[in-house]
Amino acid sequence: AAEVLLKEGVPLDEAWQRTDAAGAPVISADGVAVVLALNIKDEIVEAALELEARVVVFLEDGFAGADAVKANAVTNARNREITLKTV
Repeated sequence: AAEVLLKEGVPLDEAWQRTDAAGAPVISADGVAVVLALNIKDEIVEAALELEARVVVFLEDGFAGADAVKANAVTNARNREITLKTV
């Protein structure tokens, strides 16, 4: 999570918040949320997008075998003007 936050321009001294999105751990700071889940479902995506972050980052491996979930996530994020990324 630290590497992702730094790459997204979050300053080192920015406070982190630990929350969850439908049971998946999330670390967020300065408008960037990193979802740490390896089995991403629509409920997790929806809860993560409701965190009001400008950028939401998911683990690419979390979408393994769930192409429809990823496609829906991209569309829903775009509709809310949220940048969705995977690492």
